[in-house]
Amino acid sequence: ARVVLHRAKGGEQVLRDGTFDFQDQRRYPLDSIEVAAGDYVDYECTYDNTTDRTLVWGESSLDEMCLVNFARFPAGGPTLCFQ
Repeated sequence: ARVVLHRAKGGEQVLRDGTFDFQDQRRYPLDSIEVAAGDYVDYECTYDNTTDRTLVWGESSLDEMCLVNFARFPAGGPTLCFQ
């Protein structure tokens, strides 16, 4: 999965670019990041389908999922995490 913050004024900041391990799902704390109006986060995933069936997005472990969640705790606090 690759997660990128795109700046409205130009440029980008890669927040995560690494492999996913189903057995090792974790949160990735980030240093404090200021996000301005017009900035946006984009993410992409590359799948390794080792089966002979077509995989589609779904909520089962047999389907493919590519989700990124962000959380800030406490609200307005200095730590932003994503998983």
